[in-house]
Amino acid sequence: MSRVHIQPVIPKRPMAPDAETAQIIIENALDEMALQAKELYEKTTATWKHPVKFSIVRVKDGRVVGTDDAIYGYVDHGTKPHIIRARRAPLLRFKVRGFKAKTKVGVLSSYRGAPGRIGVLR
Repeated sequence: MSRVHIQPVIPKRPMAPDAETAQIIIENALDEMALQAKELYEKTTATWKHPVKFSIVRVKDGRVVGTDDAIYGYVDHGTKPHIIRARRAPLLRFKVRGFKAKTKVGVLSSYRGAPGRIGVLR
């Protein structure tokens, strides 16, 4: 009959951090993720002529990354249906054929767009 010897392995430092250290680790991770999210938002507006500033706000259980920029709000959330009229010309001109948007719905990134060619809506 063979004998089995069992010896416990005791770690030199605690496996789990104390509550205070764990909280610091969590806060640092939240800060880092918020910075990464802010960089992604900034990337979506990097090619805009209109500068948009994003901010990070600490909340009780996380971080909020956002902006109060009205134009970004129009792009992100859309606008109410409204009539568009020509002001200084008899017709409206839009770039229609070949247009390619720089952003995509549901994607937090930016791509190379294309201006398209001008068409006329009567």
